[in-house]
Amino acid sequence: AMASAVLLSIAACGGGGADDNVQASGNAIGVQDANSDKASEQSKARPSPRPNPPPVDPNPVVTPVDAALVLASTSASGRASDGSNCAISADGSQVAFTSRSSALVAGDSNNTEDVFVKNVRTGAIARVSTNSAGGQLQAVSTCLGMTPDANYVVFMNPQVISGSAFSPTVVTEATIFVKNLRTGALTNVAPPRNAFSNTAGYRFQSISDDGNRVALIALPTTIYLGGYETAALGPARALVRDIGTGALTDLSPQVSLDLSQGAVITNIALSPDGSKLAFSSRTNYPALGDTNGGADVFTMDIAS
Repeated sequence: AMASAVLLSIAACGGGGADDNVQASGNAIGVQDANSDKASEQSKARPSPRPNPPPVDPNPVVTPVDAALVLASTSASGRASDGSNCAISADGSQVAFTSRSSALVAGDSNNTEDVFVKNVRTGAIARVSTNSAGGQLQAVSTCLGMTPDANYVVFMNPQVISGSAFSPTVVTEATIFVKNLRTGALTNVAPPRNAFSNTAGYRFQSISDDGNRVALIALPTTIYLGGYETAALGPARALVRDIGTGALTDLSPQVSLDLSQGAVITNIALSPDGSKLAFSSRTNYPALGDTNGGADVFTMDIAS
């Protein structure tokens, strides 16, 4: 009886331990499942890491998709040649440029630079640095400007003023021409260099939209003073040429242009209708209330 009681007691203790182990194991699994579920929920709550953005190109290449790029320095058949841009018409259809190519138009045999106008819509091209009869010029021509309607082109071409083109003593002078592309007329708008005292030459500034008036600056001759110092021997004159009448108006009594080391550092500009002129100057105009000694901007009615 005592042995049976001991066995029963041992069995009871053994059985109780097994249950406790199972319960403890179950509790551990439950805690593990709970932790796993919590970690899964936290993982879902956290946003996924974003990839690093690509580096930004400081000089991106932009390819236009709504504009056409046109090579303008070409012959009528599309043959490409060199060129230096000068002006473009208001509607963008015509471009004036300088080129030394002999392949842009037929009959170009002067082996020097000429001025051309290209119609980028039709492909047509014309050499405009020609005489009134359409003949080619022998010296270098350089494009200076064009009116917005592309009817007038301004260019520079040196002309022989003494001697012969084949003489070693030949003297040439840079001359400024306006070419009327509708009529072919060629007008020399720059006066002779000796028209004014102490004048070294002329610089083109502006042309009115109708091509009737051209603004020029008469550049003064200079003298070297030593020590990198140069002085002008005469004033810089503001000139306006009326192509219709040929009249040349010297505005220097009213328009004072700035000089530095004998060189003109001021520009002048015509209004589109050619009746007004704008310029800047450091000269005081006390009658206008200008006494500050600084560079100021002025306009002038030249129609009257």
